[in-house]
Amino acid sequence: MGRPTLSIGLPVRNGEAFLEEAADALLRQSFTDIELIVSDNASTDRTEEIGRRLARRDRRVRYLRQPVDLGAVPNFNLVVEEAGGRYVKWAAHDDLHDPTFAERCVAALERDPGVVVAFTRAHTIDDEGRILRTDWGEHPDLADADSVIRFRRALAPPHHPIPLPIFGVIRADVLRRTGLMVVCPDYDRALLAELALHGPFVEVSVPLFLQREHGARLGPQLASDVRNVHALLAAPAAGRVYPHWRLLARHFASIRSAPVAGRRSELARVVAAWALDHRRDLARDLSAATETLPLVGAAAAARGAARRRRGWERRVKALARDIEQVTPADARIVLVDGDATGLATVAGRATTPLVVRDGRSWGAPRDSTAAIEELDARRAEGATHLAVAWPASWLLDYHEDFAEHLRQRHRELLHSPEVVVYELAHAGDRQAGVRRHHHTDGGDAL
Repeated sequence: MGRPTLSIGLPVRNGEAFLEEAADALLRQSFTDIELIVSDNASTDRTEEIGRRLARRDRRVRYLRQPVDLGAVPNFNLVVEEAGGRYVKWAAHDDLHDPTFAERCVAALERDPGVVVAFTRAHTIDDEGRILRTDWGEHPDLADADSVIRFRRALAPPHHPIPLPIFGVIRADVLRRTGLMVVCPDYDRALLAELALHGPFVEVSVPLFLQREHGARLGPQLASDVRNVHALLAAPAAGRVYPHWRLLARHFASIRSAPVAGRRSELARVVAAWALDHRRDLARDLSAATETLPLVGAAAAARGAARRRRGWERRVKALARDIEQVTPADARIVLVDGDATGLATVAGRATTPLVVRDGRSWGAPRDSTAAIEELDARRAEGATHLAVAWPASWLLDYHEDFAEHLRQRHRELLHSPEVVVYELAHAGDRQAGVRRHHHTDGGDAL
């Protein structure tokens, strides 16, 4: 097989549930001049069996087996190193693609040599392929001719379950001039910001990408706790990192290496503004760094642990106080907190988890449909209010149809840094209008 036009890299670890379906969708593309590189990151399930079967069945498939766990980010970068095509696309083992996805994206790049990334809009599906959310994905300003505007937008993107351009088709020569992915929060958006310095993106305004929501997806795990970044993205044996400082360094390195002569001072101001917005995250990293120093590290770690414990306790008290202020004494509250706060009652008000099996919490719902079904079940059992606490606030971001269901069907009583509280009455059971309480203070969990 000669050099293909498009290399599709599919990094995977323990992806037996969806891998074959995802690969088949890529191999059925109407644009056939492709190679599919499946890099198996030391999977312990049936991924190896599936990968080898795919390679036997279609000569365009290359199956690579990593003998040890490299970490998710290094595995993403490895498929780029292996790619032989003029264009490169990453694919996740759980997502699907319309048969015309590659054809439409490659055509967009062929039409305009200045464009560096072509991507499409998306539908969201669940683990059984049912559509949860339709036709989303707009990324305004990434098509702008001005590199500063593109960079600023890439650093503050609209919130979507994933940044769609990262799964678009990218010019391989441009991608290899970047730092690829590094282990830090927003590792994918950081790369997109650097790519935006090299040229505009183009969106094919048709939903040809099917992004799958399910309980084991990486994004919600990262969103639930930034401390997951290293454990989920790096190799198990890798040294400890200070993620937000690494992300800041990445942004400055992107500016230094990009073809933006005469604009670097403007771009540096954009990064400085980003750092100001993330000053608490950067401060937490510095605090963590002192805990690893010789001699003083143990004492610093003890002080840091005590400070974090006090901060956590303050936030839990503020959470309970906020809920108490807006709910009646006989309220029965569904508390979504990631099983983190330990609040079985709030000032005498009973709490129950959203997902319950055998009388105990059963984790987070896998998607919006499941979340709505669980909420209806809790309402049928007598629940009168829903409280989404800050450790689980990611749920409303990633399960957007569930969040929209709450906004449309139930009255929001409170939106504070600690909690969002809804009264569980249907829209028809209450007067129109939403009363909101916005708090600006809150405990510091440093």
